[in-house]
Amino acid sequence: MIRNLTFLFLIIGLAVGCKDQTSYKESGSAGLKGKISNPGAPNVTVDLHGKMQNITLQQDGSFDTKIDIPSSGVFKLYHGAQGMFLPIYLEGGTETILQADGSNLIMSAKFDGDTKVENQYLVTKMINEPTLIQIDQTTLFTLSEADFLKKTEEIKEKLVDFKKEYQKQNGVFNPYFEEIVNQDIAFQVTNLKMFYPVYYNYLMKTTDFKPSENFYSFFQSIDINNDININSDHFKTYLPLFIEHKAKSKNAGIANFESTGQDKLTILNEVVTNQKIKEEVAFQMMKQAFETKLSEAFDMYEMYISQAKDADKKKEIETMYQQWLPLKPGSKAPGFSGVDANGKTYTNEDLVGKVVYVDVWATWCGPCLAELPFLEGLQEKFKNNKDIVFTSISIDQNQQAWSKMLVDKKMKGLQLYSSGAWNSEIISNYKINGIPRFIIIDKEGTLIDGNASRPSNPATEQTLKDLL
Repeated sequence: MIRNLTFLFLIIGLAVGCKDQTSYKESGSAGLKGKISNPGAPNVTVDLHGKMQNITLQQDGSFDTKIDIPSSGVFKLYHGAQGMFLPIYLEGGTETILQADGSNLIMSAKFDGDTKVENQYLVTKMINEPTLIQIDQTTLFTLSEADFLKKTEEIKEKLVDFKKEYQKQNGVFNPYFEEIVNQDIAFQVTNLKMFYPVYYNYLMKTTDFKPSENFYSFFQSIDINNDININSDHFKTYLPLFIEHKAKSKNAGIANFESTGQDKLTILNEVVTNQKIKEEVAFQMMKQAFETKLSEAFDMYEMYISQAKDADKKKEIETMYQQWLPLKPGSKAPGFSGVDANGKTYTNEDLVGKVVYVDVWATWCGPCLAELPFLEGLQEKFKNNKDIVFTSISIDQNQQAWSKMLVDKKMKGLQLYSSGAWNSEIISNYKINGIPRFIIIDKEGTLIDGNASRPSNPATEQTLKDLL
């Protein structure tokens, strides 16, 4: 469920240093000061691997504080528009200085102080990466296996070369930072490999492609219990992918197997012995599930709460649970409404008595349009069943664009328009922050899944058949 499908490529390093590497890892107090010109908020927030620390800005946008860090590492500094952040390296006993413009945080960020070389690299890398890796995702993920593996090595070489050139011009990294970024780039390339079979099948509109037996041999060289992994966003993406792979491998004989949230937590406990990593990844899995797959989040919630030991993380998940509780499967479906092409108003109450499969979309949304052929395929399969209705609800700002596409594409099903775009009723009631979003409601008006699988997922058809 995304507005734009993107892949972030972050961080890699080389190092020479005179300070004992062990000392870099220690917890302690890190100085952070600077100034945000044209601030977009009254504070900056540092995410210390799940623990948030707010720093209030002075009237002129300046700040000067000490942060108690769990260990030296790469964190995130948020400011302004939702989701806008800078990666930031903080190290016990050092001072980091940041100057930036709140209206364009990433492009304007300038670092100074003890960690200048490391932090300016993170920003420079973030800015240059889109042009550095000159291959679009469709091309990359539709290559043959041999060509794909060759291309991933080329990507790795480009990132290494970029890092070396940066250090040649700006100075070398400290040894601990080098280890962090080298691990991160390893997981970055590994994640491309993990995504390859899924996206190949999706983009090639097939379901039977499987990589060769040796494709996953890279598992053998990965140490998932290394403390340093906690600093890598790519690792935090990799481990859930690895867990999903393990779950499907264990149930390879079951057609269209879909792992549950509890399956994933069970495997996490089996494969990870490092408690710090286990806590962080379980926390991230819970957050991701609430944002993208609600049925899974509710499935794994009790198990997570019973196992979590980090009080701050546990409290945040408990808060999220309460926020999302109205969308728990089995609850009365929250309301929605819209008008059809003739101006007739429909609400969810008008559809009681039928299984309802809702598609929240917009004409400008690429992933939404990519799902339309699959949605039409589902509609065709159920066309003779009067107990199901396929309801598409547009959140277009421009209602005429919606009306035109209905005619141009001869769209079927119950087509509705909900005014207000991102402030519309269905967006608010179903806590939607990206589209397409699919919702399933049973004949009694009970919510089955407030964030259901897409039409392109074979499991969707079976779910609807089961309800009917």
